[in-house]
Amino acid sequence: MTNTSEFVNATQNTAALVDAIPHFAFDVKHDSLFDDSKLLLTKVFPEWSADELTFNQCKDGITNKLIQCTNKSKDITVLIRAYGKHTEVIIDRSQELIVSALN
Repeated sequence: MTNTSEFVNATQNTAALVDAIPHFAFDVKHDSLFDDSKLLLTKVFPEWSADELTFNQCKDGITNKLIQCTNKSKDITVLIRAYGKHTEVIIDRSQELIVSALN
């Protein structure tokens, strides 16, 4: 970028892109992964019953925890990622959303 106005425009475009990405500010705690995931899913998909859900924790992550959540009656699977503790200190979550949205 060659001048201040280009930087301001890029920053505003980045903020608009982050705001346009559907996301929920919801804590899925590491010590209650399945319970919090169930609560989140019933908020995101109010037509889903908690009794229809099964959970499986994917074990390969180093800091993040990934939960595979399946609605058995609808045959739909979604993934929930619980960020690792204090990873926000080294990772810009807004930038991560942008990279994810562009891929």
